[in-house]
Amino acid sequence: MKVKNTAAFVVTIGGTQVIAPLATAEVYGENRGIQTLLSRGVLVPTDDAGDAGDGGDENGAPQTVADLKQALDAAGIEYPKHASKAELQALYGQARGQ
Repeated sequence: MKVKNTAAFVVTIGGTQVIAPLATAEVYGENRGIQTLLSRGVLVPTDDAGDAGDGGDENGAPQTVADLKQALDAAGIEYPKHASKAELQALYGQARGQ
């Protein structure tokens, strides 16, 4: 099952799988912890095409300056106060290993 983390924080599943804010991942849907996160709205089911208009691209990466700053803040990554969108995207990409 493919899910998206809608929270402003990293979700860790079983200590082995990490889903960054606004990112998508393949998970085992029958896991009780996954079911709890789904019922609370932290994770939402998604399809492989991505969700249009959700503030992220097809890979779940934030696209607005506000969303980028929120994701970087949630990951504990510092950035200049007046950083451009391109600078924020570069920091986000580095943080995700892209």
